[in-house]
Amino acid sequence: MICISAIAVGCMASVCAASVEFDVKASPAELAMGDTLTVDVSLTFPEGDTLYDIAEVPVPTVNGFVMLFTSNSKERVYSEGFYRYVMSTRYLLEAVDTGRTAVPVMTVDYVDRRTGMLTSLASQRVAVHVGGRQTSSLSTIWIVVVPTVIGIATLLSIVMLRRRRVRLDEALKTAASQDPSEALRRSLSRSEVVLAHGRTAEAQSILYESLKQYLKDAHGLCAGVGDAVQESGQLHPVIPTALLDSYQSLEGWNNDLKYGGTARSAKELTELCGRLRNCLEQ
Repeated sequence: MICISAIAVGCMASVCAASVEFDVKASPAELAMGDTLTVDVSLTFPEGDTLYDIAEVPVPTVNGFVMLFTSNSKERVYSEGFYRYVMSTRYLLEAVDTGRTAVPVMTVDYVDRRTGMLTSLASQRVAVHVGGRQTSSLSTIWIVVVPTVIGIATLLSIVMLRRRRVRLDEALKTAASQDPSEALRRSLSRSEVVLAHGRTAEAQSILYESLKQYLKDAHGLCAGVGDAVQESGQLHPVIPTALLDSYQSLEGWNNDLKYGGTARSAKELTELCGRLRNCLEQ
């Protein structure tokens, strides 16, 4: 805190008892953009302000700052065996620019009614430096920690998805070595278990891949529905229409999941499982 005082000495009484003081305090001297500078301006009279005619105290104007708030106070204090009367004004200013500036010299005049003497008091220039906004240690921690946590969570999600995909591939490979119809029944059962746990995206992927594998193993279709449509536009005569319709639905749903991240509802997937079971039983 910087304190600049100007003292005028009055009559023949002691200096402590008869002096009028003009104080200008500014804090802090070093601050950053957006911080608040406090400027306290006070006049102290040894015997009360009724004995003096006081000119208006100027308002501090500091380059690079804007005024936020002003408050006034008046109090009687006891110090060094004497009562003093203090008139104070506090100014709060916000730093809106960087660089070196100052609280300028301020002057105030008063007349002692008992002697008629005019006295002028002046403060000194108070230097202030405004630097760039400094990042607090807490902000620094958040800047470092939050991206790290997000990165770890993303990595874990990728690992889990890869493990899930590996399990799905292993299940499909196992199913491929079995009778196509039996393999599809096992996949349908597994899908229903996954659905019971609310994992609709995983269940949808299992249905899509297992039905595609079934069409390949049971009917020799390597590219799905596209091979099931002849040049005439008619569906393959051997493959049940319900199976092809189900695959067409799953193919569209799989595109929605792949490019939009949206899986079908558990109800729709459960109904599809039922239709596929009916096709296998026919």
